[in-house]
Amino acid sequence: MFGPSAGWHLPASFLGRFEKLDCIDPDPLARWIFLRRFRGMNIDWHFDDYLGGDQAAARGPLDIDRLGQLFADFPHTAFLFPNVISQISGLFAETVYAVDEPPRASAHFVAWKSALAGHLAGRSWACFHDRLSASAPPLIADGDLVHEVNSAELAQLAWGHLDVAIDAYDALTDGIAADLPRRLMVWQREPGMFHVVEAMSVVASTKGRV
Repeated sequence: MFGPSAGWHLPASFLGRFEKLDCIDPDPLARWIFLRRFRGMNIDWHFDDYLGGDQAAARGPLDIDRLGQLFADFPHTAFLFPNVISQISGLFAETVYAVDEPPRASAHFVAWKSALAGHLAGRSWACFHDRLSASAPPLIADGDLVHEVNSAELAQLAWGHLDVAIDAYDALTDGIAADLPRRLMVWQREPGMFHVVEAMSVVASTKGRV
């Protein structure tokens, strides 16, 4: 798992299906909580930074080469990205956002997402992440799409029923596997914050580890 944090949103019934869990997260407190929550599971924790920057200094730019190293270091592993990709825009804002308005992904972040899609080819993997967030509840219910829709279309699906314009925050997580079917879900994080979350998965020949 890449970026599981403490695993608050991960059910033990799901994780228990795997023979071994490789968890990659730099947070030592997350490791301590995770291991206490999922006692008895075969877990290896890794503190490597596969996104970019130096943990001992200021964080550097989002690194495409380090992404390749992630998949080289775990050549036979099924991957789960549990809402970590939607955090990248906050962690690496200077690398992720283009300099012009309105906010959109930089060419570098588009290339990073393309590289991620390439590394995932032939692997078993699953991913869920925020697409859009706003203070108003979206109209859409949990459901499936046959492929990705762009952020403007998704915002229209979610908040087009309202009489006022909604300023939705775009996590820029589109474009990773645009042709795959996906599940849309609504998460109310707090009374005034609603997230439209999407999830995708692919089952290949890899099994037994995540």
